[in-house]
Amino acid sequence: MSYAFEPIREFCRSKALEIVAEHEDRRQVTLNLVASENLMSPAALRMLSSDFAHRYCIPPANERPKEIWDYPNQRFTRAMEAKAKELACRLFDGKVADVRPLSGNNIVGILLSSLAEAGDTLLSVPPSAGGHFATAPVAERLGLEHASLPYDNEQGAVDLDATRKLSRTLRPKLLYLDASMILFPYPVAQLREIFGEECIIVYDASHCFGLIGGGRFQAPLLEGADIISGSTHKTMFGPQKGLIVAREAGKTAETIQNAITPLFVSNSHVHHIASLAVALEELHEFGRAYATQVIQNAKALGRSMAKEGVSMMFPNKDFTESHQVICLMKAGTDAPGEVKRLEQAGLHLNGIKAPFSGLPGLRIGVAELTRRGFRTEAMAEVARCMADVLLSRRPLADVRTQVRDLSQAHPHLKYGFDEAGKPLV
Repeated sequence: MSYAFEPIREFCRSKALEIVAEHEDRRQVTLNLVASENLMSPAALRMLSSDFAHRYCIPPANERPKEIWDYPNQRFTRAMEAKAKELACRLFDGKVADVRPLSGNNIVGILLSSLAEAGDTLLSVPPSAGGHFATAPVAERLGLEHASLPYDNEQGAVDLDATRKLSRTLRPKLLYLDASMILFPYPVAQLREIFGEECIIVYDASHCFGLIGGGRFQAPLLEGADIISGSTHKTMFGPQKGLIVAREAGKTAETIQNAITPLFVSNSHVHHIASLAVALEELHEFGRAYATQVIQNAKALGRSMAKEGVSMMFPNKDFTESHQVICLMKAGTDAPGEVKRLEQAGLHLNGIKAPFSGLPGLRIGVAELTRRGFRTEAMAEVARCMADVLLSRRPLADVRTQVRDLSQAHPHLKYGFDEAGKPLV
């Protein structure tokens, strides 16, 4: 990891640079278990400060609205975009990719507005099962009829029998698999069989892009989804931006592409595309080992937390098949207060309303620690630190010292390239 701002602090007159230096100092002595965050490699970070940060990437004449004039000096910006699209198609088994979207939330607006019209039915994951908070308000604003995919709360999975029954009276235009708390794969093939080819299935891979690209978790487009999309900075270790990959080069992909510009993106931020291209290259090179270790670490953390006496979801299913595990708290627990105490001990994670239960809880992710070289043995120590806070077994100052030592014992980034493009070791 790089802490490039620290050496200039003593003579720096910029408060902004000082804030960054202090932030990066803190990263050296804490552990980030936020499931929606990760670390970028020196190579990917280098792209964000390249000259591409000041340039436009305008599509060729046959790919842009006729009202948009061409720009000069497009050779390298278009080449970078083409490389990112080619890598995305290869990793996610698609025929068409679009790297113009600026974020996962940007994509929600793009897809819902372009693939459905007012009065059409949208079926998505309910918030009670971990569905994303943005889907319902966007659907409401667009005038879509919005229904929830049935779930079996005991199993934490789509209830296929109830879904088949629902399909007899409900024919959704769009099925949006959009959970932000996701532990297990979706039954994509079965959902395709239930709703038929007329229904457009969109798989939001924001949380699992890195696992899918690494050949783990599942292969949504091969299983029957039409679109895989989402943000690129969670288990995929890219910048904060958006990616859309379509299974086929047909009407659905064309409709999406025509909507992005001019309706949602005019300048696609080439430096972010370049950074994404590096992350996709790293995923192609190191993805299998990385994704395997992420899932092993998540399972090990779940097992260790349970062994320490903390209530964890789905021990009967080995806790998870993704990068996340979910801790349950008793009804009435002050979850924000617990998150604050964990923060004081140097442990960063999200307080949530736990899916399938309605109880307060914690969403815990291991992608960033895995990229720092943490393996299953270290997960036991991480679990012990969290349990010591949650069960009030040790003073916070003692836990903070142990967290600092554990963090400083893992100073190097893995599964990526350095600034020269060489593998990190």
